[in-house]
Amino acid sequence: MTLAGISFGLYSTKNPVRAVAKSETKEPTFLQVNLDEINVQVDSLLVKHGIFLKAVRKKKIQSKESDFVRIERQVPTPPELVSVLMTADFHAMAKRYDGRAVASENLKENTVTIHIEAGKNIVQSLVLKPAPWVYETKTKDVKKSAKAKQKRKR
Repeated sequence: MTLAGISFGLYSTKNPVRAVAKSETKEPTFLQVNLDEINVQVDSLLVKHGIFLKAVRKKKIQSKESDFVRIERQVPTPPELVSVLMTADFHAMAKRYDGRAVASENLKENTVTIHIEAGKNIVQSLVLKPAPWVYETKTKDVKKSAKAKQKRKR
């Protein structure tokens, strides 16, 4: 039999023979490679919008359908933050990774949740909740330290 006949026989069967299954490959996918980059981009966008990273709580959530782990962040926000602008920035960032950012608002709990999707998976969720006390204490500490410096100079 010729090589053409063998290849035709293999492709014409109902269950074609594969050299290596997708799950057997050890190369990381595009999404796995970029998860760390997305994480860094999210941190930088949070800082850009005036969020204190020390106040953000992170936890990893395992998906039931797959072995994929997404990151959920509880983000206390200053009262003057406009979540629509923040969502637009996250959407622009996600587009670079062939993804999108979708936001939903829960009026009962006074939260806005931004889901960042990439590769048909939600890779990060940010739960924004106004917490003015977090930002008031920081500004009070700054004012106290400024007053203390002025007293020391006198």
